[in-house]
Amino acid sequence: MGRPCKCHITGVEGNTDTFVKIGRFYYQSQAVYDQYRHEIDTRNAIVSKIAYDFLGYQTGQKFPSYIQKKLNELSFYSYDVILKTIEKMQDNILHYTNNKEFKNESGKISYIFAIISNNINDVNKSYQWNKKCEQQKHNTEIIDIPESVPASSNVRDITSWLDGDDI
Repeated sequence: MGRPCKCHITGVEGNTDTFVKIGRFYYQSQAVYDQYRHEIDTRNAIVSKIAYDFLGYQTGQKFPSYIQKKLNELSFYSYDVILKTIEKMQDNILHYTNNKEFKNESGKISYIFAIISNNINDVNKSYQWNKKCEQQKHNTEIIDIPESVPASSNVRDITSWLDGDDI
């Protein structure tokens, strides 16, 4: 029997026989760890895209913490939706950040996030719809349809209501 341990992400207690050890931490399953890594990687991609592409930061420069504050305001949405919104609106964001005068960097960041928050609901609806379609595609079962379907005895004939000239 393994020794007791705790999932690094969820805090669920278990033992070393059933949990997965990755690095120096234990996780409930590989799927939990993969989801966690995906969220971290997506969040880092968002911050990097904003800092490098829109604000013109160089590698090694410290990013403003205001980006994280504004990102936390969008916590209702997944990082995937936020990243898709940024990618969709990238041309608009670049246009305005390059052509509009801002008093300081906080104003520029606020403007970027205003563009994101004005468009995120449309992207979220599309994302949720695509996700729902994917789930339905995976959940559908193949149903055998008989080659000949018998006619129903409850079929109503409406030809008596029609004029003979219109037929």
